[in-house]
Amino acid sequence: MAKLYILSAFSLNMIPYQGWIHLFIKEVKPEEAREILSQAEAKGKQIISAVGHQSTAQLLGQLLGRQVPVNRVVVQLEDGDEAIVFQLMVRLPEGKVLDQQELQQLMQEGKIKLFHIQLSLTFY
Repeated sequence: MAKLYILSAFSLNMIPYQGWIHLFIKEVKPEEAREILSQAEAKGKQIISAVGHQSTAQLLGQLLGRQVPVNRVVVQLEDGDEAIVFQLMVRLPEGKVLDQQELQQLMQEGKIKLFHIQLSLTFY
C-alpha cells in the first residue's frame, strides 16, 4: 500500500531506484499540504512522520493542523508514495539545531518551504 511521509528534509538516498523515474515536486502552502494529507487518508494511505527533531515536529504540527510525532527513521520511497517535505532552503552551521522560534523566523523569511513530492515508476 502506498504511503505518505511527513519529512523534515529530502535526500536522493530516499529513492532506492536507478534509471528513469517520475518525481513530481511542487511547492505548497500549509493549507494545500493539509488537503493533500486529508486526501491521502481518504484513499487509505498510511501517514508516517519521519521528522527527527522536536522543534520541527511541533512547528509542522501547527502548520498541518495535526500531531506530528518525532520519528527518526530511514525512508525509502516506493512507487506511488508521496511526501510532504519541510525543506530548509539555507545551510546551517555545523551542529546547529534550531529551536521553534528560529524555525518560525526562517519560515517567515521564506527560508523554509513546504513541498509535495510524488514518486512514480510508471511512464505514460
